[in-house]
Amino acid sequence: MRARHFVSFVAGAGLAVAAAAFAQSGYPTRIIAQTLLARAPAAADLSTAPVTLSSTRPGFLFTETDGAADNRSWYAVAGSESFFLGLRNDDASVAADFLTVTRTGTTVDAIELAGKVTVNGDAQVLTLNETDGANHTSIKFDDAGANQGYIGTENAAGQLCVGTAAGDMCLRTNGGSALRVSTDDGNSSVDMTPSSGTFTATYTNACTTSPTQSIRWYKIGSVVTMTAAAATGNCTADTTTFDTDSTDVPAAIRPTTSAAYSAGFGANNNGTSVTAMIEIATNGEIIVNRCGAVTGTCDGGAWTGSGNRALDAWTISYVQ
Repeated sequence: MRARHFVSFVAGAGLAVAAAAFAQSGYPTRIIAQTLLARAPAAADLSTAPVTLSSTRPGFLFTETDGAADNRSWYAVAGSESFFLGLRNDDASVAADFLTVTRTGTTVDAIELAGKVTVNGDAQVLTLNETDGANHTSIKFDDAGANQGYIGTENAAGQLCVGTAAGDMCLRTNGGSALRVSTDDGNSSVDMTPSSGTFTATYTNACTTSPTQSIRWYKIGSVVTMTAAAATGNCTADTTTFDTDSTDVPAAIRPTTSAAYSAGFGANNNGTSVTAMIEIATNGEIIVNRCGAVTGTCDGGAWTGSGNRALDAWTISYVQ
């Protein structure tokens, strides 16, 4: 425990009593008492302050006389170019700082708080102001090891980042309503704005009646999910294929590198129950593949050329 020198004040004691207490204790300090001015002294000039303490370790000890045992002593002290607020037990054998302020000249280097901090009041309870010119403010999490991280703003306007020593993940509005996940420099990002819509798939390369399906889609980032209601069609002397034109799937939700495939679902081929699988091609075509019960392979041209066809409702999810 660092050594500290204190002057004790008892409630109701005047300045003269306090001065006598200093003299009796041999505490190496001087007290300058002046009449309070009509206005508070300027921050840069404290020569008019009513009390000035000068010492290698000036401090105050506050004793709450009606406090419980080891629960009544508080202190404020300056030393080692730092300022401390803390508490101690009655015989001064144990002390703990709850506020430590360090400085370099007139710059505050750090403010350390011990214990749980609770902020009450307005909805905006904490404001961080950037002062180093690096265009960021943050709350840092530091376990004194390699597992460090922070939450704060970063270089790009409207950008909130969660970071570690290994890298950052940032959310930013990109100057508008879009929500993006990006690197802290904003150079590499993915649009994470949720979007959705509907379109109608028309199976022109299937049946005489060109059956349709109403399809709803959802997209977050590069993940797309489609859901489709059941569909039926009457095929008479028609093709063995079952697919749409290449313009049916909107361009914004098409796979970009390779086709996407769904899990198997129920279908009907000229009165026979079969398993089908949806294929979404990169050009926007929807292909309904019929899966063979024996071979296990799925083929877009394996349908019977005539008779009724039916598709159960289906869902497909893929990464573009």
